[in-house]
Amino acid sequence: MPNSDLFLLIFNFQRGGLFEIIMSRIATDSIYLVIFGLFIALLMGAQKRSVRLAIIMAGLSGLSAVGFTTLIHMLYRSPRPFIRLGLAPSFVTYDFASFPSGHTAFLAAIAMAVFMKSRLWGGVLFVITLVTGFARIYAGVHWPSDILVGFGLGIIIGYCTVRFGESIIKKIIKTKNLA
Repeated sequence: MPNSDLFLLIFNFQRGGLFEIIMSRIATDSIYLVIFGLFIALLMGAQKRSVRLAIIMAGLSGLSAVGFTTLIHMLYRSPRPFIRLGLAPSFVTYDFASFPSGHTAFLAAIAMAVFMKSRLWGGVLFVITLVTGFARIYAGVHWPSDILVGFGLGIIIGYCTVRFGESIIKKIIKTKNLA
């Protein structure tokens, strides 16, 4: 199914009413829910070095994803679907670059970093990521391909950040006596 056909199928599903309100909230606010959740996890597990390290790696993964997607947006300006198709989105966004989805890359990077330490919580975050991606297509601000590439990019960034950055962070924590 072509990208635009899948977009229209999702975008036109149950327009208006409570469903659209819920999807709009998820599309815009799920990132804040995840950041708040990481903060709460840090507070609750602050005495455990492994928890602190996992949250640091998740945060670095998310920030790395933001950096990569911002760079791609600067180099490749793909218009959002509501602009290209002349549709009314569920909410207005002033960033006109669509590819890849920064929200999805950010959430997938965090989910992957957490998944590498806790399959349960990483799995929960992957579900949040997928629902957010669907909500952003439904809201009219992303093509399905934007979500798919953002998801893949986030997984790669999260994996690489933990795989290659964890030993560096451990050394920094140890030398700064932050353990």
